[in-house]
Amino acid sequence: MTPAERKADPKKTISLMRRRFLPDRCAGWDTTIHIFLSDAGNITVNVDGGALEILAGLKGKPVARIATDTKTLAAVLAGKRQFDLAVVQGDFNTDNMIEAFKFVTVFEPDAYGGELTATSAAKDGSPILAGKKEAVAFLTKWAVRAVKDPSVRVRAAESGLKGSLAIRAANPDFVLSFGVSQDGFTIKCRPSAKSADLDMEAVNIHKILCGAQNLMIGLNRKSVGVPKGSSAGEILDLLIYIQPTLSRIYREMI
Repeated sequence: MTPAERKADPKKTISLMRRRFLPDRCAGWDTTIHIFLSDAGNITVNVDGGALEILAGLKGKPVARIATDTKTLAAVLAGKRQFDLAVVQGDFNTDNMIEAFKFVTVFEPDAYGGELTATSAAKDGSPILAGKKEAVAFLTKWAVRAVKDPSVRVRAAESGLKGSLAIRAANPDFVLSFGVSQDGFTIKCRPSAKSADLDMEAVNIHKILCGAQNLMIGLNRKSVGVPKGSSAGEILDLLIYIQPTLSRIYREMI
């Protein structure tokens, strides 16, 4: 048997998942995921009531299927490789992107860029919690960098969407707006607005932007009043896809 034919040992990857699993990020989320490891066989991951179960082979009816290899899976879960780039580059494939993204964000990553983990960044605070003026100034700078990111621009262009989503923050108060049009993807932050599609506490926006809270899981905990299939709902789905990149840029800035 050649080295190329030799199967990798999935035990290290399984151990990594058990070690880094964050049950507090799984409130209200139960799932079964089949993972097809090209170099190590198949495993089943169950999340139920904040408990993680990993089984050899394919068990039960999956909500999502993931096809990758042990090296890519470990790198994505450890934060050493961006989830969205691994997908774009064809090394991480799934039939349910949103469920797969939930999955990878319930594991604690290593320090990004050798500096901040998502959890430590969330605990360290942010200029957006210092006051309205500071929040608008910081998020405006973040928005400029975010909309220029190549992966964000490509994902927004490929979505074919046209519309907007406004999120109104409280404590401090500000409005963060996302839009997609023929001119591209935009993010704007304003001190106030007469109306918004979604209301959230500023501290929760901070946690989501850090990557310490999964956007979709966070929204599953309450009724957010954004109809599925509406323009705002479609923009929200886009944000779920690009959250890893938006979070990386946010962490780099704080």
